[in-house]
Amino acid sequence: MSENKEEEVVMGTPIIKPKEYNTLNDTIELMNSADYKERFKGEYYQVKIRRDNLEKMLVKYEAKKLDFTPVCSIEVLQDQLYYMNEYIRVLKIRAEIEGIELDNTQTIIDSPENVEEVNNESSI
Repeated sequence: MSENKEEEVVMGTPIIKPKEYNTLNDTIELMNSADYKERFKGEYYQVKIRRDNLEKMLVKYEAKKLDFTPVCSIEVLQDQLYYMNEYIRVLKIRAEIEGIELDNTQTIIDSPENVEEVNNESSI
């Protein structure tokens, strides 16, 4: 099983799901990896986390719910968000070219017989 997947058993059924990267701390292991593909994933998830946080802040600003006043202009922050989105797009293209899996979907195994099948697919 890949290092980036966790196995858990729920009501006797094995569930294999990708490790989630929701905070920058979650990416530390990836960033310290000797494998460039793992470091690439860490870079991708870090940019995505930062982009998501910036976007949340801009939404709150536009909804007049932001509890502070940004030092720089909203236009600069919107430009930053635009270029972060472009950077993520380029990383996704590169990942596709280099065969680096960035998908964060959950795989549910409905029976113990399918565990071997999913594990075999994961190792391809």
